[in-house]
Amino acid sequence: MLNKTYSDGSEKRELDRVSDITTVAAFSEDIKIQIYISLSNLVSTHLLQTVQEAPRENSLKKYKMYDEKDDEFQLVSATVRVLLQERCDHWVHQLKVERSAKVKATILTLLSNWFEANERLHQSGEHEALWLQLKACLSDLNHLVKINVLRVLGRGITAISSTERSLGPDILTLVGRYTNSQDPRVRNAAFEALLEIHKQESKLDVILYKDFCKALDDDYEGVRKVALSLVYVMSCAYPEHLIKVSNHNRNNRPLQ
Repeated sequence: MLNKTYSDGSEKRELDRVSDITTVAAFSEDIKIQIYISLSNLVSTHLLQTVQEAPRENSLKKYKMYDEKDDEFQLVSATVRVLLQERCDHWVHQLKVERSAKVKATILTLLSNWFEANERLHQSGEHEALWLQLKACLSDLNHLVKINVLRVLGRGITAISSTERSLGPDILTLVGRYTNSQDPRVRNAAFEALLEIHKQESKLDVILYKDFCKALDDDYEGVRKVALSLVYVMSCAYPEHLIKVSNHNRNNRPLQ
């Protein structure tokens, strides 16, 4: 069901907080984290949930089960969206100047949720700036930063490459590189990002199928689970493609 917490005024207070935030560079680490968590919650509650609930709401309207509270929620969500769109470019700047790995990871979580809600940055040129910052963040030693960068790339590939189509293959290559990371948590995030990329109609190359099959033997359970999903979606995407099966001199389909 849709979240109706706005009726008690809590959403209004959150909106007031957002409207006052233009820069957080001077704040302490804890306050920065609180701010970005608050913004992520707003995105999840009003933008991401709205996207997920749209088909259900259309069905309710069809059968006249849609009440005024739903319209009120949509109005608040639209207001939140406008306010956040005016400020989302600031997140890229804060990511660039931030030194704390914890704060970086929180900003990246916010950006990941933003792209998952099918949103883009306010200025189209900021997508390329974000791409440069994401590559820089991957050199961070903190695994949470790397994991969240990969999530942003997976969910945001369409937005990031919207002004420069050549970035799509570059993003795919970069994400694929981290499927061989020594850290299993980072490997898992890389495979999850590839799955997200495939879901966004960025069809993965069939050459990756063998890598996914190899990942089925990974010593990390999370990687094995995502690899199994990737093997399945690849077999659906290339049902007629034939590959060599180990120890056989004939071709078989990827998945029987």
